[in-house]
Amino acid sequence: LSLNVLRVDLQKEARERKLGLEECGRLLRYDFFTSLNPSGKIALAHTLSDRAETLIFNLARGTALRGLSSIPYSRPQGGAAVIRPLLDITRTEVEDYCRANAIPYATDSTNSDIAYTRNRIRRKIIPQLKELNGAFEQSLLRTLDALSEDEDYLYGKAQNLFHSSILNKSDKPINYQFAAVTLTQAPPPIKKRALRIILTGLEIQVSAESIARLDSVLAGGRISVGGNVLAQCRRGVLSFGKEIRNRF
Repeated sequence: LSLNVLRVDLQKEARERKLGLEECGRLLRYDFFTSLNPSGKIALAHTLSDRAETLIFNLARGTALRGLSSIPYSRPQGGAAVIRPLLDITRTEVEDYCRANAIPYATDSTNSDIAYTRNRIRRKIIPQLKELNGAFEQSLLRTLDALSEDEDYLYGKAQNLFHSSILNKSDKPINYQFAAVTLTQAPPPIKKRALRIILTGLEIQVSAESIARLDSVLAGGRISVGGNVLAQCRRGVLSFGKEIRNRF
């Protein structure tokens, strides 16, 4: 076994990327893990407790079914795959197991700092929910699994819609063309997920706003969808191009 350590100036990186410290740190970690295992599996130690915190965090900000499903068991990360084998057990169960088997573990020193949103959820909101239901996390697991099943079903339908709407493929997603009528005739939950897939392929940050902007152009016209990309729909064909900005 080998130990690989990455040290970065997180505050500097966050300023340069214009991100919060937590989000920047998360991206740096994933990039580092992928660089060590670019085509294998990356096992992370997220637990059911993390799923509960993420659900509350997403709910407070406003989210759709995807966000309510919380942390997925697995997802692609470049050419690798992120897997989370501990998602059905709580943080307390992991710590109890470590103590019972004399396995040392470290606790992040920032976990007690309620300046961070997730820590406030962990230390203030979750305990109150456990007062209502002592088995809150275990009960939530049933809800999360049901939501995830629904999301997986809808996303599968959206993938089928995405592929059936392609008029021509290219070596670059920005050169793809789509049949607008195929997308517009689909039920809204399926259509919006297909538009999410398109935006993700274009490496555009996906949000409710960017999906709505892309949806609006399907009837015809031209609009910027973010990431310096223009979406255009002419004669029923949805296509994309780079936005040319006037520097003067």
